[in-house]
Amino acid sequence: MIGERIRAWRRRQGLTQADLAERIPLSQKQVSRLERGTFVHPPRPTLIRVAEVLGEPLVTGEVNRWLARYGYAPVVRPRLPLPPALPQLFPESLPAFCFDAAWNLRALSPLARVLTGDAWEDFNLARYLAGPDPGLAEADRERLLAWVVSSVAWLPADDWVEDFARMVGQAAHLSWTELVSRADRLTWPVGYWPGTLTVRLPGEDLCFYPLFVRVPDRPDLHLVALRPDDVRTRRWCDEALAAARSDAPSARTATDGNVRGIG
Repeated sequence: MIGERIRAWRRRQGLTQADLAERIPLSQKQVSRLERGTFVHPPRPTLIRVAEVLGEPLVTGEVNRWLARYGYAPVVRPRLPLPPALPQLFPESLPAFCFDAAWNLRALSPLARVLTGDAWEDFNLARYLAGPDPGLAEADRERLLAWVVSSVAWLPADDWVEDFARMVGQAAHLSWTELVSRADRLTWPVGYWPGTLTVRLPGEDLCFYPLFVRVPDRPDLHLVALRPDDVRTRRWCDEALAAARSDAPSARTATDGNVRGIG
């Protein structure tokens, strides 16, 4: 039961019902009812706030199971803490990237770090794709930007969604309405990429097939791995991985500091 889970997390945090009630805020009686399961239909913001106060249910995504139980939409917003188990989902032998709801790059594999360089912590995929010369074939850039725009366009209006739309529109020199319209003409099933993706590096083009990995209970996160699609790209991955392994600090999944237990 959700109430039992909330009670367990509260006790693990060393909080009394009064402590939790004060931080939400709710009355202690309401917290008691929530834990006993007699709070018939708690509001969505209340469940999210409980998870925020307790911390771990938000990080692990357990809060989204609570929300689903009552028919609510999951928490989808940028810059949420990353789950501790995230590095286990990264294939070391492939370039792999984890983006949040606003397509900020939050974590990446050693090979992905070779592709992005040292500026990855400030990297936003939407802004990158909408700007000049993103280092991709033009058709790939258009399709990938359409996928990114579509992933945000369906979300309920929120301050961060408005900020995202403004940022991408400014970078592309187009209105958000026009970007969404273009994306609608290039739609395909979620989790599917129609063909290969060509990444242009100095002196060579690499050909990958994108693979989309689900992060359990965290629909706010997009994990994309790039599988080599030809012999030349496979050879590049093998050589780049060998070089990354020789540099101990870089040969691990890199994150923005919110993941615990990396190493």
